[in-house]
Amino acid sequence: MIQTKSLKITLLVVVTSLVGIGLVMVLSASSVASISLYGNPWHLFFRQIAWICLGVSAMTALAFFDYHHLKRLRSVLVALTTAGLVLVLVPGIGVFQGGSRRWIGFGPATLQPSEVAKFVLVIFCADLIASRFHTKRPLQEVLLPIGLVSGVMIMLVLIEPDMGTALLMGAIVMGLLFMSQVQLKHIAALIVVAITFLFVYAMSASYRRARLLSFLHPAQNTSASGYQMFHSLITLSTGHIFGVGSGVTTATWGLLPNSYTDFIFAVIGQEWGLMGALLVIALFVVFTYIGLAIARRAPDRFGALLGWGITWWIALQALLNISAVIGIVPVTGVPLPFISFGGSSLVMIMAGCGILFNVLSQIGAKKLVLKK
Repeated sequence: MIQTKSLKITLLVVVTSLVGIGLVMVLSASSVASISLYGNPWHLFFRQIAWICLGVSAMTALAFFDYHHLKRLRSVLVALTTAGLVLVLVPGIGVFQGGSRRWIGFGPATLQPSEVAKFVLVIFCADLIASRFHTKRPLQEVLLPIGLVSGVMIMLVLIEPDMGTALLMGAIVMGLLFMSQVQLKHIAALIVVAITFLFVYAMSASYRRARLLSFLHPAQNTSASGYQMFHSLITLSTGHIFGVGSGVTTATWGLLPNSYTDFIFAVIGQEWGLMGALLVIALFVVFTYIGLAIARRAPDRFGALLGWGITWWIALQALLNISAVIGIVPVTGVPLPFISFGGSSLVMIMAGCGILFNVLSQIGAKKLVLKK
């Protein structure tokens, strides 16, 4: 069994490696866009460095912050996050970009409340499930409050609209409910209802319907709904085994939209080839293994659920992003953890890693194994 010290070192190496890869790829994929938008090829790169510094600060602070204190902050975090999700919809406060309102502007900086919501939902659900794990009324005392809070947040995110993030938030909640005393049949029923609602929602608007279906035949409509998927596959295919070399990508010249955000994995595949893409996937696999090991060894149920929830969130987001880039699921619009350009996502994910480090630091001789 891997020792606690080895887990800490390995987790730090994995997180540092992923953030470092992200910084290199953001510089490569964003230089042309930086020149076009700001007249400086380094602008977006330096912004990413600033976000990394903030993320490291958040991770360090939470690594030394006793995770048990998060229980007292649960209600405050939920209230502030919900308020942020409401404010982002207010004209003049929420920043309208790309057909949706997802950000609150603070001068040159922006905050995406939906990214904070993922983090807060993990804390809220983990605390509620841990504190009421032995309740004789799990439907009323666990499923109902979790469904109410998460439902309100998800609906606000859908109004932005941001279906990909809403889907991920729902999956995070379902993953944590799976570790509760709520019977599987009730969770399954909730999943069916959620999937049905999201399918109807997706098909209710022509642009969402086109995005949902274009991944099936991306080459049939390469100038519209299938454009991004088609060019993502073209970008990936040109990398072959070892790639074309760093900084040589063609995606940065506008051929692949969102090349330094949601589709940065395609740039990795082109510049570093199959081997580079597999390296990134391997790092996420190792991260997932470490996160699950932390959850299994946590000193109490709350710590175990935090470890599980954070690991599930980050691993699932990486899986959704990579799956969309390689064309096996519809484009979700969620960033690749640690690697994609963007501040809110990076800071919240690194904050989650800080909690993992803190749980790991409190592991004693007695280890808790989650059981369904």
